[in-house]
Amino acid sequence: MSIRTFAGSGVVSALAGRAAHPALGGLCCSLVLLLYPAAAETALCERALAAEPLPLLNGRLTVRLPAGAKNEARQHSIMAAPESNDEETRLVLDDGDARLVLMAYELFATTPAGFEQRVEQMAADWSSGSKGRYTAGKTLTGKGVKVHHIAPRLDDVDPKREAVLMRVAYVALEDDQTLVQVRLYFNPAAAKDLSCCARQCDGILATLARGTRKLNLAAGTRRLEIKRAAHKIALKLPQGFIMSIKDGGDYNLHQFHKLAPFDRNGPRIGTYVGPHPDYQYKQQEVPEENTSETDGRLLGKKVRFAHWVSKDDKGKVVRHMMEHIAPLKTISDRHLLHVFFSAESLEELTEVQKIVEAMELIGP
Repeated sequence: MSIRTFAGSGVVSALAGRAAHPALGGLCCSLVLLLYPAAAETALCERALAAEPLPLLNGRLTVRLPAGAKNEARQHSIMAAPESNDEETRLVLDDGDARLVLMAYELFATTPAGFEQRVEQMAADWSSGSKGRYTAGKTLTGKGVKVHHIAPRLDDVDPKREAVLMRVAYVALEDDQTLVQVRLYFNPAAAKDLSCCARQCDGILATLARGTRKLNLAAGTRRLEIKRAAHKIALKLPQGFIMSIKDGGDYNLHQFHKLAPFDRNGPRIGTYVGPHPDYQYKQQEVPEENTSETDGRLLGKKVRFAHWVSKDDKGKVVRHMMEHIAPLKTISDRHLLHVFFSAESLEELTEVQKIVEAMELIGP
């Protein structure tokens, strides 16, 4: 299910700071929400917003929250790198036993014409399912942005859920016509007065504004750093790819997303260099018999890429994936390169494979 359109995923992981999947998977987080000091006298939802804005997505946007909010990146596990602030920001505000969490996601998507009507349709689609009733709020205009948001009907909200989703906002950046998603959650201790929470959410969304960071969409060669090595990987990209980096301590993970229309997921490329790579199809528990091999080249050598697909609930193929792990013995026995790339169609995948096969290892 795509993060772009689904209202319910990730609600627990947002509060807990853990995720089971790079998109928005959820894990139980009861322990994270315990052992706080006694509740504050003023309810969290009544606290005034601080005058100083906080950055989202490394400065793509800014927002104002009550004083004391902290940037706490999610992690998939204790062994995984925190989420890149270029792709995701998690702001956490604890007040006694009450917690407010703001999640911001780079959607790597362009704003379609008539997007306000598209948001209204999404609210109607969500309401027709089993997730309760939703309404599209009035579009807000901030500095350099338009904020389209969806809110649950308060009668349908369960304030005892471990994470109470109160707002899903799509922020259209006017200068580059791209989209960022912002979500607001409360834990049960903070969600005792849902009307108060709703007012605070609307106040927070009204402070969203364009930040100073711009996406680098230009064509050109990106030189990727390698941990404990003077070597670099050179990757020549066409226009429209956006790079983000995760620092895992003993490894670097570079990811490249191609900007795409809102209703599509563009091609992606990832490179991991470190001592413990693992094939993604194994992480996703795809049986070996459901994978195939495709001839190709990597760093000037012939290889066999593992090729597999992802399907939706109806069995339709929605994503084609290829990947390969290769040793970088010119650096050391502990440096292994894991390249993985994907696209919605085989035609797109073939074009991305050409980009990957032109990759070079540059010596010191």
